[in-house]
Amino acid sequence: MNRRFLISAFVVGLCTAVSAQEPAALWGKAVQAAKKFTQGSDMKMGADGSLYIIGTGSTRTVDDYITLGGAQLALGTVYRGTNDNSQVTMMYLTKLDGGGSPSWTVYSKDAQASANNLVLQPVADGVVAFFVVEHTEKGGDHSPCFIDGTDATGNSHSLGWTLESAEASRYFKGVLMKVGSGGDIKWLRVLEPTDPSNQGLYPNAIAADDDGNLWIAGRQRVSFLLPKSDGTTETVAPSFGSSGDGSPMLVKLDADGYYLNHLEASGSASNMYVNRLVQQGSQLYLMGIGSGSGTVSLGDKSTSFSGACPYTASVNTDMTVNWVQAYPSSVSCTIQEMSLTAAGGSLWVTGTAKLELTTKTGKQVTTGTLNRDAVLLRIDAANGDLLDGYAKGKLQQGYFSTFMASDGYLYAVGHQGVWAGSEPKMPNGGAMFIDKFSPSDLTASVGSWDNVLENAAGAQTALLSPGGTLYTMTRSQQTSNALMGGPLTTGQTTGEYSCNLCAFQLPVTPAPTGIRDITHHPSPNTPTWYNLQGQRVQKPAKGLYIHEGRKVVVKD
Repeated sequence: MNRRFLISAFVVGLCTAVSAQEPAALWGKAVQAAKKFTQGSDMKMGADGSLYIIGTGSTRTVDDYITLGGAQLALGTVYRGTNDNSQVTMMYLTKLDGGGSPSWTVYSKDAQASANNLVLQPVADGVVAFFVVEHTEKGGDHSPCFIDGTDATGNSHSLGWTLESAEASRYFKGVLMKVGSGGDIKWLRVLEPTDPSNQGLYPNAIAADDDGNLWIAGRQRVSFLLPKSDGTTETVAPSFGSSGDGSPMLVKLDADGYYLNHLEASGSASNMYVNRLVQQGSQLYLMGIGSGSGTVSLGDKSTSFSGACPYTASVNTDMTVNWVQAYPSSVSCTIQEMSLTAAGGSLWVTGTAKLELTTKTGKQVTTGTLNRDAVLLRIDAANGDLLDGYAKGKLQQGYFSTFMASDGYLYAVGHQGVWAGSEPKMPNGGAMFIDKFSPSDLTASVGSWDNVLENAAGAQTALLSPGGTLYTMTRSQQTSNALMGGPLTTGQTTGEYSCNLCAFQLPVTPAPTGIRDITHHPSPNTPTWYNLQGQRVQKPAKGLYIHEGRKVVVKD
């Protein structure tokens, strides 16, 4: 008996959203500061589908508002120094609904945040932020504080930090801050540096495990005192001493932000950073860049650096290390705009990179001599082996986020800038694109959505909701930021750099956990069918299935 395959858009309620083959632009908005710049640093989704964003804005008076799509988010913070041309890089943390409307904003006052080093972790009853602040007045009596998001009049939460001298230095501290789902600041935990005049902490990642414990990661150059629940403190020192450019930092905290444990590193590295961190079950996966010559250990597991190269590691929640693996590069390696995703039994590393790597099978992954190529690496989550990789052969571009979809393919979100002689020509200011890959073969992409967002010159992050909405955080200096080539724009009105937030409806949804072992992923030419639980089926019987990103009815 012959089967007839009917697209669900025609058979099931004319559901056009699931049958569309191109992304549909939903909305775009710009976070802006009066006459100055803004920047986004991180964006995460809460359990209720809301978005949390954190970033910085350049201000010097309270009248330098931070706005989003015309809505006021925060007052500017005052610059209290003596340089008339200076301003404060203040911090904002905002909760948005799925349509991009703000619910509340927590922001800093008399505190300058370290741009790019602000990260978020949603929890059951709110969100936890990890970042660094500097005192804005070289010797003043104004304590840096944060304004509560529940009260428009501004309930203040002070760090209790007033400088007693007028030394020409901006002292800094690390901060962990929990904000409730309603915008109320629940607690502040301070990481006190032993040398506050030397910027020595770079927060790069935060995660939460299944027991509710928090994990913070990054780079450190000085020792820190972390609070413990019994009122004492714990000193966490850099592994490679003061002579190095930085040591890896991975610290375990309880749900209230108090110290529990930290990971020790040792060896001959001149520097080693934790740049990204993801949690899956009882394991945490981390990646970063290290350099040196010789053996370096995390816990009781070792690897070898030869010059600058990327590395990954697997750490259990009891702080034991499963493996650490460096990937020697035949050129001095750089990776910017990194991302790390765990899906399908693999780790997926992306970035804007310069590198020359060799996979386990001998495949060469090379970007040449420039550091502006988009790179995608597949790493075995069981042992850290570099299984596959892809470098896009065009200049000045990079991938900054990946997700595995229920159609069985891996999608890499990227951006391309402007480069003389590049082909194809990109819109002024560059553009965001999405490439589609067969996870078992990264020889080349099997499809692409081009020019999804114009002028996405600076990339930050992207995430896919369970319903298939892709939220992106990018940065642009242009005032024309068209979405999907249509009349919809981000509404940016200033020529200064601004943080742009956009939403697109994709014709795919995230892959369910454990959908498949990707080593058995079919080739792009093999028809693939999955039931609504994400399980692959060989011969679909009567019912509703997912096929090539569409919901399809199979009818006898």
